[in-house]
Amino acid sequence: MLNRMWRLATGCVAIVLIGGANAGADTPADRLLDKCIETERRVHAIKADFLLQGSDIQPVSGSMELQKPNLARISLKRSGSSDIMLTVSDGRRITIYSTEQKVYSQEPADIAGGNVTRDCEVMEAAAFFNPDLLDRMRFGHTVKLIANARLQGVICIVLQVTNDNGSWWKVYVGPDNLLRGYSQKIISGSQSVTRESRITGLQTAQAIAAAELAFRPSKGDRSVQQVEESRRRPESGTGQEELGLLPVGKPAPDFTLTALGGDNISLSAVARRNKVTLVNFWSAFCGPCRAELPELSKMQAQLRGRGFEILSINIGDDENKVNSIWHDGQLSMRALLHGDKIAEQYRVQAIPTNYLVGSDGRILARFMGFDESGIRQALAKAGLR
Repeated sequence: MLNRMWRLATGCVAIVLIGGANAGADTPADRLLDKCIETERRVHAIKADFLLQGSDIQPVSGSMELQKPNLARISLKRSGSSDIMLTVSDGRRITIYSTEQKVYSQEPADIAGGNVTRDCEVMEAAAFFNPDLLDRMRFGHTVKLIANARLQGVICIVLQVTNDNGSWWKVYVGPDNLLRGYSQKIISGSQSVTRESRITGLQTAQAIAAAELAFRPSKGDRSVQQVEESRRRPESGTGQEELGLLPVGKPAPDFTLTALGGDNISLSAVARRNKVTLVNFWSAFCGPCRAELPELSKMQAQLRGRGFEILSINIGDDENKVNSIWHDGQLSMRALLHGDKIAEQYRVQAIPTNYLVGSDGRILARFMGFDESGIRQALAKAGLR
């Protein structure tokens, strides 16, 4: 499931708010923005496709049907993943469902749609339920007309707000005064983040069919609470295949990756000389991963020389970042680099994810998240205490 469901990491559309009246006046631009805000308030329902990309995220594409005050059906897919995330709000509750992992979470829906589009992250969707977001953009700044742009055949007027530190954000307003796109560059110190979203095929005044808003779990679907409960049981990680991970008893895909220091490390070679090998998938942005690494290091130190080794496979970070984390934490495991493709082979959908592999190369147990108790129980069954 996407990391947002597990709250391993969160993202949002960043809007810098600075109090005060407009810093200046570009009357035509302000008029157009006012028309856009009023039109977004007046429109009762929209339907569109969208694309979101940025310097800090993988590209996301999908479709959305939104209806005031808080009804929605949104599907999205991240680049490189076959998983489709579905968000449905029936006005009372929001359901977020992973089609690949068959896991869902639910929460009450805000009466005015405030939390309905949070996991979509598309500005156009958020502004539909809360047009005041567009008004807040210009607090302390001047909105300017800067250009016309053709987005998927629609001629849009581009409005831009620029901050003193070089940050800027743009909205693309279509001939019907509705949003067709959003861009931003946020600068903080020496770092900057860019985001860009576009919507196409926009239709208005189409109420969402009631059947589209209904969510009924199918056979095999489980809630996040059920998954958490299964992880807390003693047999966690060794029962039926769950969460889309590779099954226990199957051969673990072999791989060869470069470790810190330049050595090439293969799973098959490490597994043959150990009773158990723990294959750990992690990334620097993931808070639970960073909390897990020192505990894994302690486990490695405790069982060193007794037929146990940990291979920590990094996803998405460069060598300097991994080296800094290993050096600062004085971690004892092997750190392997550039593991994105290996993570796909191991069906990693959320991190951290851990696999225990026996000397015969077969999977002994697997865990989504760091389940130290479950890992130690599995190690004990394999003769390591």
